[in-house]
Amino acid sequence: MLNKQLISHNLNTDSFNDAYKAREKLIRQRGDLEDISVDEQIELLACLAEFQFGRYLIEHQGLNGYWTQYMVRHPKCRAAPGLDAYGRPLLPLERFLLEEAPIILATQQRGEIFQKLLQGKMTDHAQFASLPCGLMYDLASLKPALNFKAYGIDLDQAALDLAVKVAQAYSVDAELICEDAWQLSLTNTLDVLCSNGLTIYEPDDDRVQVFYQKCYQALKPNG
Repeated sequence: MLNKQLISHNLNTDSFNDAYKAREKLIRQRGDLEDISVDEQIELLACLAEFQFGRYLIEHQGLNGYWTQYMVRHPKCRAAPGLDAYGRPLLPLERFLLEEAPIILATQQRGEIFQKLLQGKMTDHAQFASLPCGLMYDLASLKPALNFKAYGIDLDQAALDLAVKVAQAYSVDAELICEDAWQLSLTNTLDVLCSNGLTIYEPDDDRVQVFYQKCYQALKPNG
């Protein structure tokens, strides 16, 4: 079960080797699936362990702020299709995940749609927030208007520490807040609040409604 304090990814403290062995054991115990054998699953697991993005997925069963941005920004950062940002050829499974897997392509495309919508809402003195913000590239990389301010809200302090550097690199006036999304303290402050993907980790519809109520309270009357 996902850690309720960091609902967007699991902070499993076991070592990678322990996590790998546990995943392999689970595969063998579960047996063949309808469309893939145990041997094929074990081979897939081994391929996933060959690159850092895959190793993080095995160990943590989800993505933190850094790896989420790595995934979402890959089309913009890669040197060319099939290469990473440094020109290194991607391994076959690595390339499939970053450039072909439908769910990741959809996430990348959703990020592009968010960027266009956010840019269209940009006005002088605007105050935008991202929740959870991760590294806050979604706001920092916008073309800012006069006196634009960005709020980055996340429960992952490691992501916020990186978001500070991203904001500085883009010369964005930013306030970073370490806070649970369900305890959002901003009220009547924001022109725009964007939240990309958080609620898919919350199975309780009542809690999802509470989350959106908190978001609504953070917005200005016309936000």
